[in-house]
Amino acid sequence: MFNIRVDYPNEEEEFQIVKRTTADVQRSFTPTLNSDEIAALSRIVRRVPIADHVARYALQFTRLTRKEKGDVPDFIRKYVSGAPVRGRASIWCSRQRLALCWHGRYFANCDDIRAVAPPVLRHRILTNFNAEAEGIKPTIWCIA
Repeated sequence: MFNIRVDYPNEEEEFQIVKRTTADVQRSFTPTLNSDEIAALSRIVRRVPIADHVARYALQFTRLTRKEKGDVPDFIRKYVSGAPVRGRASIWCSRQRLALCWHGRYFANCDDIRAVAPPVLRHRILTNFNAEAEGIKPTIWCIA
């Protein structure tokens, strides 16, 4: 659901990555969570309340990229090809954010939607040739 930006490692970090991932070494892993625990956490996230107006706010982000539908800003019509439905992802991720990083409240709000919008949308908003020609990247459309 997220497109997280990770910068390149420095030379020493990259060297260590190459050493660790190309050697014939037997690796062992210890599971952190089992499937029942993951399902239980998912149920907790689904219980985080979100008001109807907040859910509609999340839907607006992607609906406003659909230049064929409704009233959208002129810059969208000029530079954006569209975006797939991501409102559900924004709502789900805002609930996860609140469940993981309690912010003194028990409900998701518009601040949570804005916080998750860039990683949820940055790889889904499709810019057109006009945007590319002017050096405009999809990340500028996301609210920081």
